[in-house]
Amino acid sequence: MMKGTALFALGNVKEGIALTEKALRTLFESKSLWRYAQGNYLMGRVYSKIAQGGDGKKDFSFLIKNIGFLMKTLPFAHKKAAEHLNIAIKTAGEIGAKSILGQPTLS
Repeated sequence: MMKGTALFALGNVKEGIALTEKALRTLFESKSLWRYAQGNYLMGRVYSKIAQGGDGKKDFSFLIKNIGFLMKTLPFAHKKAAEHLNIAIKTAGEIGAKSILGQPTLS
């Protein structure tokens, strides 16, 4: 999941999301639920930022690099954000991870 996060930071949104989604499946299958909840919170925040148009500081090269992905994702980003945040809330609640539970609840 760290590599996916690093790719987000470098502006490779599509690759970052793909790697993070794969990591989430692995975490769920291995029953690493604390990390699974935290990862879903992260993805919820990423999709929320996409839905809100980011932080407004993206340069032209970022937009060119990600234009196809953003055009396909933007109409559904709010739904994906809610899905990931709800998974984080549900999972954190089930395992009693109060430190995680508050973050997506407030998002």
